[in-house]
Amino acid sequence: MKEAELLKGAKEIAEFLGMSVEGTKKLIQRKRIPTFKLGNNRYVRVSTLLGFIEAQEQAQLAAMNDNADQRLAA
Repeated sequence: MKEAELLKGAKEIAEFLGMSVEGTKKLIQRKRIPTFKLGNNRYVRVSTLLGFIEAQEQAQLAAMNDNADQRLAA
């Protein structure tokens, strides 16, 4: 595995996502970002994070479509 495939800590994850470190820490603590712990550090594979992001996008698109369908039916 290439080293670049693994993000270490909230700072690297935040930089990858374009978020603040504090906001990223909150999402990690709330288990909203799929990380794993080795020793004292949190890690996430880039491929896992991209899959998680895609799943979040799909869920939001589905919710938007459901809301639009409900409005049309009313």
